[in-house]
Amino acid sequence: MLKLTARAKVNWSLDILGQYDNGYHRMDMLMSSVTLADELIFTPSDSLTLTIEGNGRIPVEDNLVQRAARALQRETGYTGGAEIMLIKRIPHGAGLGGGSADAAATLIGLNRLWKLGLPRETLLKLAETLGADVPFFITGGFARIGGFGEVVSPLPPLPEIPLVILQPCGPQPTREVFALFDTLVKVSHPDTDAALRALQSGDFEALSRTSGNVLQQALEPHLPPINEAIAALDACGAKFATMSGSGSAVFGAFTDSQNALQAQRVLHKRWKKCWACHTHTESITEE
Repeated sequence: MLKLTARAKVNWSLDILGQYDNGYHRMDMLMSSVTLADELIFTPSDSLTLTIEGNGRIPVEDNLVQRAARALQRETGYTGGAEIMLIKRIPHGAGLGGGSADAAATLIGLNRLWKLGLPRETLLKLAETLGADVPFFITGGFARIGGFGEVVSPLPPLPEIPLVILQPCGPQPTREVFALFDTLVKVSHPDTDAALRALQSGDFEALSRTSGNVLQQALEPHLPPINEAIAALDACGAKFATMSGSGSAVFGAFTDSQNALQAQRVLHKRWKKCWACHTHTESITEE
């Protein structure tokens, strides 16, 4: 048996620089792993099965975990299987990369369980075929992301930054949020280079001026709870607050963990999906 932790991510800044001929968007993002996490347990078996606990709405068939396992089988010709237990804690459709983290953990976990010996480069290539965020979770930590998500440039680790993450409304389909972005007439683009310098120096005031999430600009006119939640984080003392990924989760950064815990207690009275956590240097780890 093998047990892995699959951590979520947040986007400190998210920009779209254009669109490729195949329809994918050209991204420029600052992304880091956080301690809000799913858990995956792998047990050897003759067949491949998946059981999900914690969120009954997530389909088992064609789940990213199943697709990742089958991609490994196709790549290596491995004919054995595994019983996979996925314990969900990362909210679905929140822009936190929960499904992508689970897929990356499956590639890493089954590579170990099945003793395949595939190098990281091969796992990264398989990750590209599964989803735009999956390559980041193979690497984890803090990184700048380019291309459609497959270009992962690791950065020096961030200090442990206390966070409060909350999901103020229902799941948002990523494709629909990108479609909304494509209808925008005017976009205010972040200064990602300046945002990176601000984040690395811990200057959240400068980060607030220079970073941004262009998908938030597309989504927030249609979903007032996004702005309401960000304003609530600010009111609770967050030094920086924004939407993560394509939503619907937002997060705030705090100066210390006690302030974050106090804010989480206050915000949880209104939003049940609300967590105190912090940044982490790794995405997938063995327990």
